[in-house]
Amino acid sequence: MLLHIKSGSLGFSIELSAPFLMKVKGSDAWGVGTSLAAEKRPIMAKNPTMSYLDQRTELDKAVIGGARDPEAIRPYLQAIIDGSVLSQTVYKWAPVCTYLPKIAARNELRGWGLTDDQLLEWAKGLQDHDGFLRPEAITLSLGKGLQYDLAEAAAWATDVFAELGESFTDYVMKNNWSVKPYGGLTLPSRPTIAPAHLELLWDKKQGITADDVRTKRADLPILELYWLLCLNPHIWLAMDGKDVPYMRSPGVVVDDDDVLDFGRDGDEAYVYDDWSDDRCSITAFAAFRE
Repeated sequence: MLLHIKSGSLGFSIELSAPFLMKVKGSDAWGVGTSLAAEKRPIMAKNPTMSYLDQRTELDKAVIGGARDPEAIRPYLQAIIDGSVLSQTVYKWAPVCTYLPKIAARNELRGWGLTDDQLLEWAKGLQDHDGFLRPEAITLSLGKGLQYDLAEAAAWATDVFAELGESFTDYVMKNNWSVKPYGGLTLPSRPTIAPAHLELLWDKKQGITADDVRTKRADLPILELYWLLCLNPHIWLAMDGKDVPYMRSPGVVVDDDDVLDFGRDGDEAYVYDDWSDDRCSITAFAAFRE
């Protein structure tokens, strides 16, 4: 799918690939929502050594992140022309209005068995993200147990990153590790809305362990992060532990007591297991918003 942008004031036109928009073909979902223009950014920095491909990547991030108005995208295009690039990228979750067509397409492709009525009723309750660290996440319990849900999330991520031409590895499924909900948590009915909080359990100085979280909180996210990141692979690829934290899901126990860990190593996105007593200041644990 190509996005064609024209700017008379700049005197040029450009076609760019937006592979992440493919799932909403035939929908007007991307015509709704906020743009980056209202955020009084981006900040430009001269960097003539950055390759054209890298500059295009910054532009793709802007489009995927929510900018659809040509005026909102104009600074990114001008940066490419001038040989300038972003020194500070504004990362945004995909608008929630894009969730339904993507999940409906995946449901049909994989035979999940979710009905139109279920999906439509679920979509009615979606609210806009409350800032970057308070995204609107989702719960999909497909009725066949956590191991099946994990495998389906891994398959979805594999397909999404393949479409983007990026690397992805789920080491949990690859190594056939066992998983279970922490403390016998009940898998929620399908599908449900799960407003998430990534700042509440992110200690940027001392770090927090899975043991800390599990002993103090009863209601823990299970695979909500996995589904959220499948819908937002650009956020996954942007993880740096500073602006975009690495993320852990405390409600999933891998083997005896390890925790599900989402991260990026260079250009590879991954899901791994980490020790429950590992304390890391660049990682946020998912929590539900109260």
